[in-house]
Amino acid sequence: MTDVALKEYLEGLISAAEKQTKTRWEAHGREHVLLKEAVDSAREALEIRLEALNAFRTQITAERHEFLKKNEYDIHHDVLEKRVSKIENDKSNLDGRFWMLGSALTGLTILLPLLFHYLVR
Repeated sequence: MTDVALKEYLEGLISAAEKQTKTRWEAHGREHVLLKEAVDSAREALEIRLEALNAFRTQITAERHEFLKKNEYDIHHDVLEKRVSKIENDKSNLDGRFWMLGSALTGLTILLPLLFHYLVR
């Protein structure tokens, strides 16, 4: 092998190595650009989710003031329970009185005709 051929061979190897290195650096640069785009896209999606969560938290905080506290609920519930119990007792008492009245009227409608029948005879 002559010096010229060796020189051309080595220059070819160096040129091929430089092309391969250049191609790798270009691919590496594209990879960085794509990674940056992916991170930016993920950041935007995360920001949207966080905004939605913050709005939800604000809504829950605002609604929290509309709920009754447990002790207030217990007080109101006890009052309502007493009122319902009184209404049930009054209704039961009234039902019992109507049953008694019905029984008395039924007894009278049976006894009066019998009494008149034996007295008139």
